[in-house]
Amino acid sequence: MSDAQDSWKAKAKRYLGGAVVIALFIWSFSVAQGARSTANENLERLQEPSFDMSLVPGGPERLADAYEDIDNADAEKVKAGEYRWSTLVLRNTSFGNVDDSELTLRTTAPLERVLVSAAGWNNEVSVKPGEAENETVISLEELQARDSTFVFLGLSPDQVSEVAVSASGAEASTWTNTYKHLVQSVKIEGDFTDTKLYGVGEILSEGSSEATAMKSSSSES
Repeated sequence: MSDAQDSWKAKAKRYLGGAVVIALFIWSFSVAQGARSTANENLERLQEPSFDMSLVPGGPERLADAYEDIDNADAEKVKAGEYRWSTLVLRNTSFGNVDDSELTLRTTAPLERVLVSAAGWNNEVSVKPGEAENETVISLEELQARDSTFVFLGLSPDQVSEVAVSASGAEASTWTNTYKHLVQSVKIEGDFTDTKLYGVGEILSEGSSEATAMKSSSSES
């Protein structure tokens, strides 16, 4: 074998080795980019806002820890015994905070008092009447990820009968059965979210795709 042939084979091996190294590098880079893209997609999915809510009878006594931390009033100055309470518990089930949040709450009766205990430190909260009848607008600095906001809904005793209009027959005879008909809907607006959850106070056809089932506790206060 001539020196020229040996030299050609040696060059071919070097070129082939270089090509293999480059191919491995491109493959590794492609895999890494794919894994990074998948990780980013999964993170975005986890941080995409999602919520659930429940409505429970009672308020200041039943949920004393949350009530002591209300953000829009001094709990000690509220005469809690003057109201018939139920509590809306709204949970951000995602892994991302929702900043500049606004909750639009529709109820079957006018609310005498609305107190908010939001998760987080120094979370600014304001409560004001909405434009529609029996509508309340709650503004919060943020809805924290994987945490709950407690909204205490106070009715005067004579307003309980108004809520009972949404109930029927014997079911409306006690507050522990009537309270669940107080909330019609909650609209949640904020960064990257515009969601509406429905309560049983809203008359919807059974099995309607529009209705998001409300998880409500029926335990007595």
